[in-house]
Amino acid sequence: MITFRAFTAADASFCFRVRCRAFVLQVARELSPVEIAAGICALVPEDFVQMAEKTDFFMAEETGRAVGFAHSGSVELQFPGLSVRAVRLTKGERIAYR
Repeated sequence: MITFRAFTAADASFCFRVRCRAFVLQVARELSPVEIAAGICALVPEDFVQMAEKTDFFMAEETGRAVGFAHSGSVELQFPGLSVRAVRLTKGERIAYR
């Protein structure tokens, strides 16, 4: 079962890697390598820390291991190789998609 917990600064690298992989898988056929590189570099790990300071940021876990992330008000829950759209999270709400 997937559960949610609050983001910590230690999660930033994981979020960066997941976002990069999801981005590449979603647009690999539509963009050039230069455009993909620019998209990947649009957010660096520190950006996730700053984002978490401004909004509720959630980590998805399964058996104690991070498997994805989302932030409140987002319309996307990112997992390695998967983006689940139309998800809306608010503080205190705990939902999971598999």
